[in-house]
Amino acid sequence: MTTDLYIPKTGDDLFTCSERWLSRAIAFATRHRGEAPTLATHQGKFLDSCYTVEAGFGGVRKHLWGERQYKFSEGRIEWCIVGPTKPLGPDLLFKMREEIERTVGLPYAFLELGLQLLDGGWGRLTGTPTHFFSRLGTIEKDNAICSKAGNIPDVNLGLLPREFRFAPPDTTWDYKMKSHRWEIKATSPGWPTEDD
Repeated sequence: MTTDLYIPKTGDDLFTCSERWLSRAIAFATRHRGEAPTLATHQGKFLDSCYTVEAGFGGVRKHLWGERQYKFSEGRIEWCIVGPTKPLGPDLLFKMREEIERTVGLPYAFLELGLQLLDGGWGRLTGTPTHFFSRLGTIEKDNAICSKAGNIPDVNLGLLPREFRFAPPDTTWDYKMKSHRWEIKATSPGWPTEDD
């Protein structure tokens, strides 16, 4: 599957994975005992067919999708676009775009990233997923890590449960794939499959 066959739509999700050290660290830290291997270690949202909105260490920014694809290819980063199985209506699309735009410019939530890693450590130790430590990140207002920036629009529009404000990318990936309300729309050639 490639994006040559699919034009991203407002509200589609972008998930990535790679063998880079940060991606591997996130995969290790957010996988709970007994859980399948972590697949998604970064997430963003499509503002429209041309722009993604993603949180990085510089904060939440808009990126041209074509440039992101090139950088992903150069950095050996695999990507997957996930969208709703039933198209969003015009009113919901308008609200989704507004919600995504609101995240642009938020500073990166370094504290929340650390707290999310603590949640992952607790999950590895006990085998019980939790968002306890991540919720403490709300002390620091108006900032976001990648998964929060990607999930806030869906949470605010009632498409995801509220606790997904604190969920790591792979938890969101798992939820969306199991719900059957979202589906894979396009992937890079090396995106892992269930058989990998």
